[in-house]
Amino acid sequence: MKGYFKGITYTPSHGDYTSCQLICDGDHVKAVIDFTSAAKLPAIWEIMRSYIQAGACRNGEAFDTTDFALYVKEYMKYAKLTKRDLEAMPYVYLFQLSRSAYGYEEYLISKTENREALLDFAFWRTDICREVYRKADAISKALLHLI
Repeated sequence: MKGYFKGITYTPSHGDYTSCQLICDGDHVKAVIDFTSAAKLPAIWEIMRSYIQAGACRNGEAFDTTDFALYVKEYMKYAKLTKRDLEAMPYVYLFQLSRSAYGYEEYLISKTENREALLDFAFWRTDICREVYRKADAISKALLHLI
């Protein structure tokens, strides 16, 4: 899967956007807080991650390929994505997520009820990886139809 990183767009990014880290005024983001993860990252990682974390997938619903393509289309009004970006997006997401140990250390050292929340998150993340893996080719094809 590392081959999917060749030729993709990297951009300065916050690294782990969630709605609680955005200060908004109406429909506009005014500020981003919590820059501990700021780095130059694959733009497509942030796009897919933000959709999955903030979208219906977070509530246990299935990943909607058509809705995701519309999400990416909206993003492309503001920033350019290449054919390579669109083609590689689900595979880069899977590679990045499969390497993540987020929550693991916290679970091992935690002695609170937060352990259940960490386990729930781990099961959810595993399920979304399985679903994206099954739909990766269809996601890639739907995104390529945007250009």
